[in-house]
Amino acid sequence: MKLKNKIAYVVGGNGFLGSDIVNKLRLNGAKVLVLDIKFNTISKNNSVKFEKFDLSKINSIEKILKRIIQKHGCPDIFVNASYPRTKSWNKSDYKNLTVSELNKNITMHLNSFVWSSMKICEIMKASKKKGSIIIINSIYGVLGQNKRMYKKTNINLNPVYAAIKGGLLTFIKNLSSFYGQDGIRANSIVCGGIRGHIAGTKNKLSKKFVKKYSSNTLLNRMGEPEDISSAVLYLASGDSSYVTGTELIVDGGYLAI
Repeated sequence: MKLKNKIAYVVGGNGFLGSDIVNKLRLNGAKVLVLDIKFNTISKNNSVKFEKFDLSKINSIEKILKRIIQKHGCPDIFVNASYPRTKSWNKSDYKNLTVSELNKNITMHLNSFVWSSMKICEIMKASKKKGSIIIINSIYGVLGQNKRMYKKTNINLNPVYAAIKGGLLTFIKNLSSFYGQDGIRANSIVCGGIRGHIAGTKNKLSKKFVKKYSSNTLLNRMGEPEDISSAVLYLASGDSSYVTGTELIVDGGYLAI
């Protein structure tokens, strides 16, 4: 097992991608702790532990992390697969986004990812842990969203999303630079479209969108959660011991076109 006796924290571990990541790490020997807002099915697994963790409460993150680490131990692996957002996220677009919504989502998503990653690195450094920080990112942190692809589909384009994801890509490079000499690695996984429901809702992707998106990849398909969790396993394990400060692109060739 690649991760035997390693401690892995997965923020958003009860989510669509997070739950698959949790299972992948667990089956490879890691002691997995799910950090999420709600307790659900994945957390009921006897080999998986759970702690309530709300990234939107940014001022409490450091205090909560210290309490959790005191109870469960310092992580070797810290994966952030969460998707914090406001309730009106899927209704906000370039036409009706408000300044209030902009600020709230930047704080909830970008700022909380930055703050929690920084605090975990400091704790790893103090514990002399040569850990791995893995952020689940998006192709829309690299290039603009194709408006034509989304036309007449059931998906809304939120302009804040690209700002958040682009900011996180650069942040991870800086994080890896600052903590590299302490043996702490930090990388992003740049995800292409994943088959399933629309992020933040229970609505399934429309067949029209799936067809449009798939035709814009070299492999002519959308990704599966397994594609992402396998990439996480690679960055979490010793197989990637010389990999830091970079983006692992898992997009079926979308960015190559």
